Amino acid sequence: MTKFFTFLAVLLLATNVYSADSATSNAISQEDAGWLGVTQGLTEYLPISSTAHLILVDDFMSQKNEIDENVQSAKNSYFAIIQVGSVLAVILLYWRRMTSILHGFLDKDDNGRRLGINLMISFLPSVIVGLMLDGWLQKKLYNKTAIAISLIVGALIMCIVEWKFSNNHNISKAHKTIDKLTICDAIKIGIWQCLALIPGMSRSMTTIAGGYTCNLKREQSAEYSFLLGAITLAAACVYKLAKDFDTIFCCFSTSTFLVGISIAFIASIIAIRLMIPFISRHGLLPFAIYRIVLGGIIFYGILR
Repeated sequence: MTKFFTFLAVLLLATNVYSADSATSNAISQEDAGWLGVTQGLTEYLPISSTAHLILVDDFMSQKNEIDENVQSAKNSYFAIIQVGSVLAVILLYWRRMTSILHGFLDKDDNGRRLGINLMISFLPSVIVGLMLDGWLQKKLYNKTAIAISLIVGALIMCIVEWKFSNNHNISKAHKTIDKLTICDAIKIGIWQCLALIPGMSRSMTTIAGGYTCNLKREQSAEYSFLLGAITLAAACVYKLAKDFDTIFCCFSTSTFLVGISIAFIASIIAIRLMIPFISRHGLLPFAIYRIVLGGIIFYGILR
């Protein structure tokens, strides 16, 4: 692990040198790319919406009147692409699960095969809905008002789900592991994940809440959310690259992507490591409070 992070540090230094070749075409500076990477990594696997935080951080760093529509569209794609760092973090931390799934598809691990199939089933609903609404969502809901509403509505959903979870007296007898989820459970979590297409709602929040409704333990819900997130984020990255490849690489240098992805990777590892014990002890309520406060601050800024 130490050797890996040493290599990563050398790579980041190299990208700063390489970035000189594209200083005139970079829509995001190396420093801003770093801040966006931190934001992506720390918020992706917490139930507080990474998309909302990326939009807010970018809005804070940018002068909107100087950015044309094509550049802003490229930035939205950039937000999706640096999620690769978060995907790599899950692969590193859950490599045993990933290996089990691979063995399952080779008929060597029944639990791994069942988990892999369920993850793909959970993934499909958001793909279908996302492809149908992709352009409309970016035009209509990528704004502060929609984000503030989603943050608060999502917080209320979290409070209701947490309350039901905590007050279910038979929950200890009904707990499942992610290996024992049924196809119906996978479909239910997949439908929950569709809500995450709304910026501010949070993919982690919706999938963890979906796990609660399937009688998963808190930490098991979080783990399933991480694994499902790795598939969903990887697919979103490939889709954005295929759709906006020319625009993206006209606006950003390769080094800008490397900085964002590398820092998102490190920040995601930290967030995942902290998330499991925290949610196991405290549940979703602390995150719900944070979301309500942030949503209120955004509304205050809009109305002031």
